[in-house]
Amino acid sequence: MRLALVAVLLSGCFSRAELACRDCAIVRVEQPAPPPVPEGRRAVVVLLHGAFGFGSEWNPIRRALAERPELAWWVFSWPGPFGGDVPARADAFRVALQATVSSLPSTARDVLVLAHSAGGGVADYAARRLVVPDGVTVHVALLDSARISDANYHATQVIDTPLGISLDTRQDPTPPVPRGVVIDDFRAGTAPLHGTGERTFPPEIGVLPPLGEHVHWLGKVTHGGAVAKAGMPLVDALPR
Repeated sequence: MRLALVAVLLSGCFSRAELACRDCAIVRVEQPAPPPVPEGRRAVVVLLHGAFGFGSEWNPIRRALAERPELAWWVFSWPGPFGGDVPARADAFRVALQATVSSLPSTARDVLVLAHSAGGGVADYAARRLVVPDGVTVHVALLDSARISDANYHATQVIDTPLGISLDTRQDPTPPVPRGVVIDDFRAGTAPLHGTGERTFPPEIGVLPPLGEHVHWLGKVTHGGAVAKAGMPLVDALPR
């Protein structure tokens, strides 16, 4: 698995949203300022790609949004989780999402976030730190995403080396889901036959436990195919 990941990285398979979706409204991680939502729009859709960029898996969603002029939408462009400060990238998405949520026109009360793969951890981080106005619902759909917390790590105050310094770290706690936010976890495959199928991890290693999110099993579908399988019905259900 590790060798396959390295091969993909070396092959240059990262697809930048700016090139793959030239007709999209792009919000870059370096400048997380989303476009204003015009009066009259009924809802806002935010697309958040995974580790290897914005690829063809988003084409059905793009076509559906193009046929819904009453919806506003934008794409968050980030370089994935490799070789950089992932918590800072997650916080940049939080800033952009909060700006949209805080400045909706009177006609729009719904924000739908479609977050694929590694983008799921970024979306989960942002969603749990939102302040949502009364009457607004932010629906975050994690599309076959890794349940990894993108919160910061900090050195502990416990001295655990002969040098008199600490090498141990602890991660910021995962906040509860705030008022006005709904998180749905869509997973490829079928539900386990016994129990919940959730593994229990020590909180310090950064794996998110189930904290009240709804888990939906998509059946036999590819990792990329989960975007359309889960995302299309959610877009279709938005106000017209």
